[in-house]
Amino acid sequence: SEAIHLYNSKRPYPSMQELIRYGRYNSDAENPKAFVWSLFDVHPDEWEMWNWLSIQKLSTEQVQSVYRRGGWDKNRAGLELSRLGWPLEEREALLNLAYQLPNAMLLVQGNLLQEVSTTDMIDDIAKAGIHPKYADKYFDGVLTKPNTQDLIAWQLRIDPNLEALDDELRKTGIHPNYFDVYKTLAHPIPPINDLITMAVREAFTPEIASRFGQYEGLPQAYVEAAAKKGLTKEWAERYWAAHWTLPSVQQGFGMLHRGIINQADLGLLMRALDIMPFWRDKLMQLSYKPLTRVDVRRMHLLGTLDESGVKRAYQDVGYNDRNASLMTDFTVRYNRRSLSGFTPRDALSAYINQYIETGQATSILRDIGVKASEIPNMIRLAGYKREWKYKTERIAAIGNLYKKGKYDYATARSKLSQVGLSGDIVNTQLQQWEPSTEAERTATFTNAQTLKLLTMGLIDEPRARAELQLLGFDDERRDLLIKSTKEQTE
Repeated sequence: SEAIHLYNSKRPYPSMQELIRYGRYNSDAENPKAFVWSLFDVHPDEWEMWNWLSIQKLSTEQVQSVYRRGGWDKNRAGLELSRLGWPLEEREALLNLAYQLPNAMLLVQGNLLQEVSTTDMIDDIAKAGIHPKYADKYFDGVLTKPNTQDLIAWQLRIDPNLEALDDELRKTGIHPNYFDVYKTLAHPIPPINDLITMAVREAFTPEIASRFGQYEGLPQAYVEAAAKKGLTKEWAERYWAAHWTLPSVQQGFGMLHRGIINQADLGLLMRALDIMPFWRDKLMQLSYKPLTRVDVRRMHLLGTLDESGVKRAYQDVGYNDRNASLMTDFTVRYNRRSLSGFTPRDALSAYINQYIETGQATSILRDIGVKASEIPNMIRLAGYKREWKYKTERIAAIGNLYKKGKYDYATARSKLSQVGLSGDIVNTQLQQWEPSTEAERTATFTNAQTLKLLTMGLIDEPRARAELQLLGFDDERRDLLIKSTKEQTE
């Protein structure tokens, strides 16, 4: 039995804290006392101590976190630190450590915005973890420096020779082996478009540019200002030579036509205007005016142009081959009529007036260039007018004789019927000719006859006024006619 007791005494057994923790998980977590007593005989006076020892306590970091988040005030946090064994003189420092400081760079940026003094900013850098010995260097390092382009632009303003640029580049971290790179690039070459403009405007051929006066008026102040932008004197002069406004190509054509410049000068202008070489001589040819249509007709009429020349001239003013042929045909026919003195209207008018007959009218129309296919239709339509004109003249003659009393009513009616008028039209025509008064049947003198009789003394002035009144002249016009007659007589 002693061996059994010895064996049992050597067996591992949980500690009191472990037994209580086991009880919290397998019985009432708030009061595991009975469960633990069933496993181990704990003295009643010692239970509260063992139970307290098994309870979890906050660590120092956890106390700081609760304090930082506002769960405890400073007194409560200090009490907990005291319970954890921290002495009074260290508790204040631990509470300050509860808060994390911004990194040194953020501290510098914030202090700069708040206009904190440099001394205080360097102190804050040390507080953020930078060794105090290097705090001022860190401060210089984190401050923003100008980029290299700004440094170069600034140095060009101060000294276009860039004597101090090396020192400034070194401060921004540029390796000395590359100082010459930045110095070279500080004097730029103009963009390719500007180079092309300079080339076509002879800025790279100073002798030509000088001939055209492209360097005239070059201000020294402009050269100095350009140097501050990195341009050398040569580039500034080229920019100046290329900046002038050029005459347009149309103005160049005008100067050539008036003999102000020659074709070589115009070629230089077209080159400066950036016109491709292939088109220059062609544009020169295009600059000359072609013959107008009126000129073409006149020159053909005089024999200066033949038919092929006429067609070419019409093509020069923009007609295609088909329309140029039509215009040529028109010109030939038009001039043929002009030379003959006849037009289709003349021939048809003579036919309508019965001066010529159908055969002769057809012959004339053919001779003056009217197409043969069109002549019969023209003659047929003119025949209608010829017939109408004949009837109109017959009716007018009958009416004249009737008004003068040569024909009586019956005779006039018979004559009108012979013309081919219907009965209604004959009646209407006779009614229109019927005079309303006897005076209308009496013939009157013309105004010229009246004034001549007055001049010869065959009638007096009152009779002359009466005759003029019969002709429809008002008082003012009668006075003027008689006055002019008297002045001529005197």
